[in-house]
Amino acid sequence: MEPGAFDGLVTYHDSCSGLRELGVKSQPRELLAQAGVAVTEMQGCSTAAVSAAPSR
Repeated sequence: MEPGAFDGLVTYHDSCSGLRELGVKSQPRELLAQAGVAVTEMQGCSTAAVSAAPSR
């Protein structure tokens, strides 16, 4: 493998603010594809983790 070359699989996880506030979904995947990187989706990534403040 040449320096700087990558021969593997990438799992991309969207940032909450990028996805929900800015609508950035396809752009990072398109850039990775243009670079020749194989991308797979993270299982369950569309499930939001919500943290609630403790009640007083």
